[in-house]
Amino acid sequence: MRPVFFLTLIALEATCWRNITPTASGTPSHIQSDTTVIAAYNPTLILDNSKDWLAVSFNLAPDFWFDNQKTYLLYIKSVIPHALPEGVYEVYLSSGKKTSPHKWIPSSTDFVDLINLYGASVEAPLSPLVLDITKNLSYKARMDEDPIFSLKVAIVFQGNQMPDGSLIHHEGKLELKKISLLEIK
Repeated sequence: MRPVFFLTLIALEATCWRNITPTASGTPSHIQSDTTVIAAYNPTLILDNSKDWLAVSFNLAPDFWFDNQKTYLLYIKSVIPHALPEGVYEVYLSSGKKTSPHKWIPSSTDFVDLINLYGASVEAPLSPLVLDITKNLSYKARMDEDPIFSLKVAIVFQGNQMPDGSLIHHEGKLELKKISLLEIK
């Protein structure tokens, strides 16, 4: 009797936001007429071994309401790893009330994604980094009937764990340039 082999194919959905490109100022250009910048933070941020996390607050327009027919993106013009970490960087999106990442874990509704630094370097930064935050905003809108007035984007370093249980100290250095929140109709 011949052995039978089954081949299972898994389809992975990949979303490509090709029409979102930075302008000279670093803010995404409106190549798509349906793309709106709802908030922006232009100073460069550095996450190095002096801290394990950093956060940026965005105050949204008083008339901003989440629309489940639209897509919302976190757009970072450039992510430059000056020194690669022995661990991962996690991205969280929370209401402006949360001040520290101590209770932020990947299973929380604030978790957006990991920053994949594979192949990135000073010479070849991630440019741009685009993450879909629609589900995160949808959850926040369902939890509160009021409009969302402020959001906080946090980048959190999670060190690898050694066999003895100790965590590796953060020795990486990450530079993030020009963070924007986008709405696509």
